[in-house]
Amino acid sequence: MKELAQELGEAPEELGGDEGDMTSAFAKREYARMEARAKVEEDLFTRVPLSKIERRRAKATTRSANSLSAVGDFGDDVADLVVRRCRLTLSSPC
Repeated sequence: MKELAQELGEAPEELGGDEGDMTSAFAKREYARMEARAKVEEDLFTRVPLSKIERRRAKATTRSANSLSAVGDFGDDVADLVVRRCRLTLSSPC
């Protein structure tokens, strides 16, 4: 059903993955690095403090993921504005 709606809809086709999908090589590397770090922490039963560089990388990874997810919300906002305009101006066809 979702495929039919995408085929018949006028929305542009998305080439990337889902909104939360980490497609950049940087994000994938950082995710793998943090997974390896978590495994070591579990094996040693201790927390390893993050260095300043690691904190910056984690922040950059989440920032890029958040900025990509915000792009998908833009289409819904525009559609809402068009509907609102049509309701306000009943004489013009929409």
